[in-house]
Amino acid sequence: AEERWEWPHATVAFGRVLSHLSRLQLLRMQYCHAGASLGGCVAAAMSGAALSSLNLQGSALTAQGLRALALAAEARGQQGVAVLNLEGCLRGARDGVPEMLRWLAQPSCSVRRLNLGFNALCEEDILGLAEAIGRNVSLRELDLGSNVM
Repeated sequence: AEERWEWPHATVAFGRVLSHLSRLQLLRMQYCHAGASLGGCVAAAMSGAALSSLNLQGSALTAQGLRALALAAEARGQQGVAVLNLEGCLRGARDGVPEMLRWLAQPSCSVRRLNLGFNALCEEDILGLAEAIGRNVSLRELDLGSNVM
C-alpha cells in the first residue's frame, strides 16, 4: 500500500532532509502556512545544516513551533543563526515568546540581526525583550517596526 504523508509530517520530514545539506546557510520560508510543523521543520533543518540566516517573514508560528525554533537555536550556540526574520510570525505564538526571550538572553546566542516587526508585541513582551537584549552580546540590529508599544 502506498504511504501518504500528511502536511505536518511532510513538513518536518522536509526539515530533516534540509539538515543533511551541511552547506545550506540561508533558508527562506516566508508566508508559509504550516502551523506547528513549521517550527519543527526549521528546528530539524538547524540540527545539521550550517544555517546562518533564517527568514520566516509572515509565516504564522505557533507557540510550539516557536519553542522548537528557540531550543534548536540555543543548541547551536555560537554556531547558530546570525540573521533571524520573524516579522509577523509571533501573533499566534504568544506562549512561546518567553522561550525565545530566554534564548536571546543567553551569552551563547549568535543572532546579530533580529526582525520582530508586525507582531503586535504587548508591554510584557517588550519588557521581556528589553531584559533579554540587555544580556545579549551579539545583537547589532533590531527591527520592532509596526508594533504598538
